[in-house]
Amino acid sequence: SYGAGSGGDGGNDNGRGRDGGKYGGGGGGKADDGSRAGYGAPGIIIIVYNQDLSTIPDAEIYASAEGYGASNDEITYHYLTDVEPYGYGHLFTVPENWSPLGVTLEVIGGGGAGNNNAEGAGGGGAYSKKSLLLTPGASYWYRVGYGGFANGGGGGSTWFCDNNLYSTCDNSQDTDVVVAAAGGNGGNDGASGGNGGDLLEGTGDVRKSGGTGGNGGNTDNDGGGGGGGAAGPGGSG
Repeated sequence: SYGAGSGGDGGNDNGRGRDGGKYGGGGGGKADDGSRAGYGAPGIIIIVYNQDLSTIPDAEIYASAEGYGASNDEITYHYLTDVEPYGYGHLFTVPENWSPLGVTLEVIGGGGAGNNNAEGAGGGGAYSKKSLLLTPGASYWYRVGYGGFANGGGGGSTWFCDNNLYSTCDNSQDTDVVVAAAGGNGGNDGASGGNGGDLLEGTGDVRKSGGTGGNGGNTDNDGGGGGGGAAGPGGSG
């Protein structure tokens, strides 16, 4: 079906750090003379809906061309992956032919980037899960956390609200957020890895923290640390 992202490998000798894996993996740390540290991977929102995919029009939107979609006669995974690092988020409109049954929302925060000034890697995004009712035809505000970039940038939080009002849903701690997961921290100066997204900053029935980015070396020609893995249904990162 899907999996939380693995952390990017750290740079070896003069190599750059690798970017974090989808979804929410932390970027690997840069080796001393590498071109750059790895970027964090963006987060994701997964809507787990119990309906035969063949009964839903325009079914291609429920199965990504990149292979992240999955479905069978009992369950459908609907993926929300559109990221706006500096935007307000997006509206998801529930298909009219969805029956008003409960769904499960699973969210992963964006991974943090590795540090360019040292070898510390970025932390992985946190994971949260929540069961709730969505009304067919209604729209809901959400935001998918961006992956950290540049020099040790942190990943963005991912969240989903129970209405379409931006005024009560413009950050992960806002009034109408029903499920949220924090992004991972970027790699630190001094070669230490960034912390993973903290479960305590999330909202949901189930919450798990992302993995901590690996430490790099403190001497010349040391390799960078490996990025922290994202948390997922199976456990913390």
